Amino acid sequence: MFRKIYTNISITLIKQLREASGSPINECKKALESTDGNFEKAIQYLKERGLAQAEKKLGNQTKQGVIVAYTNNKVAALAEINCETDFVARTSEFLEFSTNFIKTVINQEKDFNSSNIDSVLKQSQNQAYFETSIDDKRKQLVGKLQENIVIGNLNTFVATKNSVFGVYQHNCLKNTICGLGGSIVELITEQELNDVKSQILREGANNLAVTYLGLKPKFLYEQEVSSDIIDQIRKEVQKDFGSKTPQQQNFIVQGKLQNYYSDNVFEHQEYILNEDEPQTIKQYIKKELEDPIKDKVKIGRCLYLTI
Repeated sequence: MFRKIYTNISITLIKQLREASGSPINECKKALESTDGNFEKAIQYLKERGLAQAEKKLGNQTKQGVIVAYTNNKVAALAEINCETDFVARTSEFLEFSTNFIKTVINQEKDFNSSNIDSVLKQSQNQAYFETSIDDKRKQLVGKLQENIVIGNLNTFVATKNSVFGVYQHNCLKNTICGLGGSIVELITEQELNDVKSQILREGANNLAVTYLGLKPKFLYEQEVSSDIIDQIRKEVQKDFGSKTPQQQNFIVQGKLQNYYSDNVFEHQEYILNEDEPQTIKQYIKKELEDPIKDKVKIGRCLYLTI
């Protein structure tokens, strides 16, 4: 027996369903027709349809998206939210989801990384942003936007009583905290922080986050450079300058090492926000941070992501 299609659906009811669900007009009309005009059942219909469509999109490649960088001064987070096309990545719905996702994760006040994204999606809930789990909201958005959406990378860091975070968001989109690149830099002191020290260090950390994303260093400190890299530089000098004395070769090695550090080690790289007075990151920290707060400062956890 064929089911009767309910056709006496008012435009007002369709619009109300669209506002409540965010689904396209034609989908709202179909949902109301399929549920004989029952608003609550139509909401459930759209939700289930969205989840079903999300399953079909799971295998689609996601090479576009946004980077979200955010901190509430207790926790700093950096995430990559991916979709299939640049068009969807610029939609208000996608940007709102990305923003709410990072804020919901930060509110957990836990260290997360890409290895436990699944648990974040299933367990994290915050009524201020999502009426359900993050993953259910993601699936609903997949159904609405008709593209696969995944969390490509995620890292959150919880501050200690001796540390502050700076974040930087490159090329922000539509006045959101979403963009095409982002970074986090942590600064750690030897002595416990107070409000004045925190304010100075937070501004410095934000400045260093800009520099960190711009320079993309391989290492933070000189001592992190492996012996294999140093040995390789030494072998190249011996090969190219075999006629030189051991003392001359060593001098050349030291020069090449300094060049390598300047290109790849953050503390030796140039601080890019002060063109009038060229200085390295190490010099910037000493003059602008350590001297004003009368405390030692070191760089802690750092991360950058780009699309």
